[in-house]
Amino acid sequence: MGRVFFVCEVTYISSLLLKKITLKLGGKIIMSYTIKYNQNENHIDVVSIDFSAEDVPGYLKDFENIMKLVKPKFTGTTDVTESKSVLTPEVAAMLAPTGAMASEAGQAGWAYVTKNPIWKMQLKRIFGRDFADAYDTYEEARTYLKSLQ
Repeated sequence: MGRVFFVCEVTYISSLLLKKITLKLGGKIIMSYTIKYNQNENHIDVVSIDFSAEDVPGYLKDFENIMKLVKPKFTGTTDVTESKSVLTPEVAAMLAPTGAMASEAGQAGWAYVTKNPIWKMQLKRIFGRDFADAYDTYEEARTYLKSLQ
């Protein structure tokens, strides 16, 4: 029988400014997301790699807690460039409320980072045409968002 190993890395910095969860099984990432809030820039950075239904409850809790920290006109980016697949319909439906949460908290804008046209189409379907735009690079996304603050 082959060896199977499991690695879990969790990093917390006070006030939920950073939460990183990475789980690996046999060297393969099976769940991962990072969510950071930069108070000085009033900006949230999310990196998501192959988000699953099991990831959503923890992410929603983290997102809600960060919404309590943001100031009006905050911005956010979600980078999905390393995700091998788009969200399943189940996961997309579970994440849809984050758009309303961000709007209620006073977001100025949100941008996604992906070159994948299927991701771009799915994000518009989940969050609507007015909620977020998608850019090929993080730098393009941040330039756009800084113009909104």
